[in-house]
Amino acid sequence: MALVSCSKDTKEIVHRDISNKITEKYFIDVKTGKKQGPYKKYFPSGKIMEEANFEQDVYVGNRKFYYENGDVAQDQNYLSGQFHGPFHSYYVNGKVNVVGNYVNNEMDGIWKRYYETGQLREEVRFANNEENGPFKEYYKNGQLSAEGEYVNGPFEHGELKEYDDKGNLIRIKICENGICHTKWKR
Repeated sequence: MALVSCSKDTKEIVHRDISNKITEKYFIDVKTGKKQGPYKKYFPSGKIMEEANFEQDVYVGNRKFYYENGDVAQDQNYLSGQFHGPFHSYYVNGKVNVVGNYVNNEMDGIWKRYYETGQLREEVRFANNEENGPFKEYYKNGQLSAEGEYVNGPFEHGELKEYDDKGNLIRIKICENGICHTKWKR
């Protein structure tokens, strides 16, 4: 069921479920029929699930997804319907899961991924929407686990160093486009 309220340029659309709880609220442009302005989607409990903004049916600005407990699950940004700007996702415990940046709908720059404890798990450079550049991976105790470089996706290239959970270098691999050969350290 949808309820409608109007202003001069837009009208509000409210969708309800079978038990009359609001599931979605947004505005449409009266002339074009396209979503225009704030948008909200709700869990069956009535708590907010998603908030966004539209311009002529296209995402613009900030878009957030929530866990049912009210904490933010994802925080995204858009420019003309494409990912653009900071991106954050969170675990249900509120700790950061992934942090990165988009430029023109492509992952760009350093992206970081974390364990649920909040400890850094991985950091990798992205270019052209693929892993391209240096990366580091970490154990849950914070010690470096591996470091190297990716080219054109998850293909190690050059020297790849692997460490034990105490931080001791255990092996070096020489890689070419994802094919690695071990050069034993000890």
